Amino acid sequence: MPMACLETDLDVIFSSSEFGEEILAVLNNYTDKPIAGIFDDEHIDAQNGEGITVLIPETTFTCASSKLQDIAEGQILTVRNTDYKVRMWKHDGSGVTVIYLEDAC
Repeated sequence: MPMACLETDLDVIFSSSEFGEEILAVLNNYTDKPIAGIFDDEHIDAQNGEGITVLIPETTFTCASSKLQDIAEGQILTVRNTDYKVRMWKHDGSGVTVIYLEDAC
């Protein structure tokens, strides 16, 4: 768990007035929880060994770990009116979590 001063800094960094935006997480009891963080819908180039490049979607949402302590695989996050399903996540040990998403449809 990060120090209190780091938690305050993370709140500022992830706020919608700085670099982040607010999303909705559908929790296990089906209530929506607003969470501030940074959404990234990037595509990664991957070579398949035969010279063909394939674009692989790598959709992520980065937020303070304390905001989603009860995260679960398959949980729904709504970003910009689109539903995404939590595929996996990684805590970095400094109070930040990167959540890897896929389309919920």
